[in-house]
Amino acid sequence: MKESHVNNYLNYIQEIEPVTTALLAISAASLAISATNMFKSHFTKGSRQCSDLASKERSLCMLRAKAMAKKVQLAALKDGMNKCNKAKNPGECKSKLKNKHQKVASEVAYLNKRFNDAKKRV
Repeated sequence: MKESHVNNYLNYIQEIEPVTTALLAISAASLAISATNMFKSHFTKGSRQCSDLASKERSLCMLRAKAMAKKVQLAALKDGMNKCNKAKNPGECKSKLKNKHQKVASEVAYLNKRFNDAKKRV
């Protein structure tokens, strides 16, 4: 009878590792989703301020609002990378968020370039 308890416990211990790995993936994914939700929220607020402007001014305002919202998303991802230090496998968590961080950083640079080019034309 005691051997079955020991076997059950050993099986339980072996099952913990895959579960914690899945939780790590969920944790990195939830941090990325949280950052995306912050972007959406800030972009919505910023774009509402542009609704009363003329078309050329509105397009500039929308570009500026999108760039600012992406910067907020970038800051949230950076904060999420700091939270990865508490994870069981911080390297894996950081690498997943680092890829997303690099993508958003390139989008910010592109939006700033578009904004500056559009501003020169107006």
